[in-house]
Amino acid sequence: MDDPIHSSKSSWWHVYESNEYIINAFRYANKYAAPEVDLYYNDYNECNDLKMKGIINLLSAVKDDPQARIDGFGMQGHYSLSQPSDKKFESCARKYLEVVDKVMITELDVKASSMYDGSEEMAVTEYEKQAEYLSSLYDAAKRIRADGGDFAGIVTWGVVDKYSWLHSFTGKPQCPLLFDDNYERKPAFRAFTK
Repeated sequence: MDDPIHSSKSSWWHVYESNEYIINAFRYANKYAAPEVDLYYNDYNECNDLKMKGIINLLSAVKDDPQARIDGFGMQGHYSLSQPSDKKFESCARKYLEVVDKVMITELDVKASSMYDGSEEMAVTEYEKQAEYLSSLYDAAKRIRADGGDFAGIVTWGVVDKYSWLHSFTGKPQCPLLFDDNYERKPAFRAFTK
């Protein structure tokens, strides 16, 4: 299957060799969900150009189906301090909003710098970098809203650093969330409360 969204490793649904199962899901959701419930398609690596093209094609296919309804796209937001840049993130969100009515980040966390070792000394600098990065994403979301785009919200993929999936995924110390291992607010918390 030559599909930039769902390679054979990302979903066992590839056996159907089409996105029809996703379109069917939105058909059934439209039929049985309450009309006030927003229906989102949610995916990862959403700022990769090839993947974005595939996602936009899928969103368009769902949107064009008269029996389906889709209200928005969930950008999972598993980012690093360098990718995507705030400009790239904003550009991608705006492109998705050309197809669907709403966009939101659904699983935000930020991988630590490659040199981060988990020490208290490095944590001070890492926390500030994370706060700056998240602030830039939040500012991008606010610009989209100011321009009339419906950036519906930001949800983090957890609350406390020590419980993040990124520790086992990367095999390295991580500090991806808004509260540290001791449940204390990190500077990143300010990015969303300013």
